[in-house]
Amino acid sequence: MLPTTLLPFRRLLAPLVGYAMMVVAGYWSVRTVVGLNSALPVLLIFCTMVNILAWRRTGSPWSCRLPVQMTRSEGVALFLLILATIGVGVFPLIHYNQPAAIGDGWDIEVALPIARYLERVPVAAIATMPDNPLRDLVAHPPRISHNIGFAIWQGYVDLLGGFEAFVSFTPLIAWLRGLGILAIYALLRIWLGLPAWTALAGAGLASLNALLLWVSYFNFEKQLAGFPLIPLGLVIGAAAVEEIARYRLAAWRSAFLAAVVLSALPVTYYPAITVWAALAAGMGVVRLIEARRKPAEAPSPWMLIRAAAALLVLTLMIAAPTVEDYLNGFGFRYSHQVTSLGIFDYIPVSVIVGLEPFLLSRSGSVAPDSVVYAGGLALGLLVAGALAFGPLRLRLAGLLIGGIVYLAWLRWWQAYPYGYMKGAAYVGFVFSALAAAGIQGLRRWIAERWNNNIIQRVGAHTALIVIATGLCALMGVNQAQVVVAHLDQPGLYPDDAPTLLALRQIIPPGSTVTLTSDQRVQGVISGFAAYALDHTVVWGHVRTGYTRSQTGDIDAIGEYGLLYASEDPLLWGYTQPPIWRGGSYALYRRPPEVQRHLRVLKPLVPGETLTLRMNVEQWEASSVTGSAFRSLRLMVASLAPAAIEINGIPIAIPPGRHTMTLAVPPFQEVRIRHVDGALPLIETITLLADPDPNTIQAMRVVHSTQPTGGPLMREVTGIALVQASAVASDTHILMTLAALLPDAGPLNVALDIWDVERGVQYGWYGLLVMPEPEVQRFSLFLSLADGQMRGVSAQGGDVPLGAYFAGLQPGRYTARLYLAASAQVVSEPIDLFGFDITSDRAMTNVWTRDHQMQAIRAIHPTTFINVRVADDVAMVGYTLLPARPKPGDTVDLIIWWRSLRDGLDERSVLVHLVDAAGTKRAQADGPPAAGTMPTGKWRAGLTIVDARRLTLPVDLPSGDYTLLVGMYRWPSLERLPLVQGNELLPEAVFRVPVAIGE
Repeated sequence: MLPTTLLPFRRLLAPLVGYAMMVVAGYWSVRTVVGLNSALPVLLIFCTMVNILAWRRTGSPWSCRLPVQMTRSEGVALFLLILATIGVGVFPLIHYNQPAAIGDGWDIEVALPIARYLERVPVAAIATMPDNPLRDLVAHPPRISHNIGFAIWQGYVDLLGGFEAFVSFTPLIAWLRGLGILAIYALLRIWLGLPAWTALAGAGLASLNALLLWVSYFNFEKQLAGFPLIPLGLVIGAAAVEEIARYRLAAWRSAFLAAVVLSALPVTYYPAITVWAALAAGMGVVRLIEARRKPAEAPSPWMLIRAAAALLVLTLMIAAPTVEDYLNGFGFRYSHQVTSLGIFDYIPVSVIVGLEPFLLSRSGSVAPDSVVYAGGLALGLLVAGALAFGPLRLRLAGLLIGGIVYLAWLRWWQAYPYGYMKGAAYVGFVFSALAAAGIQGLRRWIAERWNNNIIQRVGAHTALIVIATGLCALMGVNQAQVVVAHLDQPGLYPDDAPTLLALRQIIPPGSTVTLTSDQRVQGVISGFAAYALDHTVVWGHVRTGYTRSQTGDIDAIGEYGLLYASEDPLLWGYTQPPIWRGGSYALYRRPPEVQRHLRVLKPLVPGETLTLRMNVEQWEASSVTGSAFRSLRLMVASLAPAAIEINGIPIAIPPGRHTMTLAVPPFQEVRIRHVDGALPLIETITLLADPDPNTIQAMRVVHSTQPTGGPLMREVTGIALVQASAVASDTHILMTLAALLPDAGPLNVALDIWDVERGVQYGWYGLLVMPEPEVQRFSLFLSLADGQMRGVSAQGGDVPLGAYFAGLQPGRYTARLYLAASAQVVSEPIDLFGFDITSDRAMTNVWTRDHQMQAIRAIHPTTFINVRVADDVAMVGYTLLPARPKPGDTVDLIIWWRSLRDGLDERSVLVHLVDAAGTKRAQADGPPAAGTMPTGKWRAGLTIVDARRLTLPVDLPSGDYTLLVGMYRWPSLERLPLVQGNELLPEAVFRVPVAIGE
């Protein structure tokens, strides 16, 4: 089907044309009635038949020869260049030793579910798939301006290879970048007529472009899907127009193939059309000039124009659905500059051509400015050589003018720095092609000018080699800088991927799963969790990176609950222990007796009545007890004694956090009224299928006007309660804070003020609260103008505060209150107040909230263990932050101790970091909780949150290390024995493995 002039090149073009045709065929399949799983077998059969026919008519494609014979060494060099391009694209994965998204671009949140869904159903049926936040996000791809070409190709690969979309994502992006280098090579060989080694040099320089590598690392899968089609479309489009204009017999067959290739551009990425159009226009003008210069050897200009118009009409016919998609959403998106990534300045030309790297967080080259300037002069010299002495320099000029016009259009017409950056990544190969042609042109000029002077000729060639080598070295260094910047760890959810993919095997397909709405994992982390659950029905109020979703009845509880690892599962109706832990999450199974669950989290002010409805249409008598009653479990908390009424029946709430179980008849609603005392926090209400026989006796209590007893009530231990209110006066905030830590601590009550939308921090303030059986009260005075805060206790004394103030920056700020154990946040933040700062530093829209209350279980380490120190202390568990430290990092080890008796002798905690040989590399010995909770003050049942900090040596080699944790008496230094289970641990230490990265 190739145009006649391209038939000798089909060995180069076959993978490129095959990619374009399969993408278009897949698009028509999923855009109409079938998913890729049904379309792929048909396409494979069709392609096999066509290949057999082609081989019979024209011979094996491996027997093809190029017009200028390509030697085996040149073919091997091209293969190695493509292999190296792919290798650089996946090199960080090799360093991570796991599948990952290399950069932190959020587009992967959209790309992965589209591929997964299209493997099974057409686009129109995505909305019918099980509830999932990402399903709602991608149900209508045009609405979110997402082309599906990459998803189609990824779906093919995953179906054929049995891959997981997350695993194949980054390698496929790298492969497409390699395919683009092949397409550039074909353009240089065919359209520009460059010799094989010159074309190879141009493709190599394009491969070294650091901007294009950054785009691929940043998960811009749409851009990379369209990248190979730009040079391919230029080559085939030009040849097809030529053939149509000459009225050759195979013209319309070739025109159809060219139209399919060009229609793949809008299938993969609409903006790629604009790049292709600008470059094609430059090539077209050149071709018209050539036709006028040699009218006897070529079709006339009007014949070429008519042929181009015919090809355009045919392309529009094949790409008709993409036009509809564009009008349904893409057009609106691209007419509004809604994305910036913080890019507000136009990248310089040096970045476009690869002389400097592009890094979103820190731009700039490791090379001195003088080296960059020298590289610019070298590139300018080579471009000038291409235009002055290069082969087919008119065609080179046309390609260059098209690229410059395109960049000018982006720069001054669109005036969109973000779009300019991405578009510039497409046209960088034009300058690489010119540089390669310049090398050849200058070599020819040198040979002609100094043909008889061997000394001058050798000197000029040496200078040219130095210039070319220096340019390649500079581009290689810049690309290496981009690679190194991404070697630390994956840009997205490094601790959660691919760990969460195990949920596909743990949770049966079709199960209902409640996904947490905890703010600590909302965003792209939550999006990946939703992706890992796409084989289930996902319930909950979930916010991912790009969408929000509310699915399931408000009181529904899933068969499984995927919660933040430090969350209290009781708040969601689940009970310990989790059936699985991984990354930031823990998985729970719904208790069989739980029917409905409401997560209320509502403090009741005096006299307020809370009315709750459980979504239960009909209650049946229990098959176990024969009773018409059900158990209703409430979880409530209060800083001080409180009195409430439940459906008119009074109930006394002691201080602390409690669960109470009531036996109740069928009801339509539950009415809870605050009668007297402190503010009660109504946390949860859970409907249990079969009441505990013991609660049947409580039924008369609940429904008697003269109660003689109370409901079954159980105190929840290891808790922390915080109640806060804020009042604004001009630019000053008065916060009142009450905390109850009866049996766990110390904890930091922290106030973090962020402009969350822009990621700008205004200030951080921390108050250390010690465990006490009584309520502790504080007043905090904050000046928003200068960030100064003063803390006063209930007794009137000043309270020491940790503080950080970043200064006034324009934005919309929210102050969030939370509890933390050193670097670990142990409670979901609650909003307390907020304000706006205008561009002229004026403060407006100050708002506050009263009666914000939170109760948490303070005992929530990442890793629970069963270790006893002597016979009077238990080591409950620990958390290590960060999970993957690097040399020079500060490491937080948080240990949860529990005292088993009062009056312990004075002790200190041992924490040593040792290598495989047992050599000590760092330590953090000292009394528990930095001396604020000496063991002499411990009482039975108290949990001590002991945060210890180590600073790793900067020169510490990467590898596996061990943290030794134990206790010893002070000052005798006598180590206390440690017992795990029934086993006495050697050296009286517990070992925590630590992997130190590079």
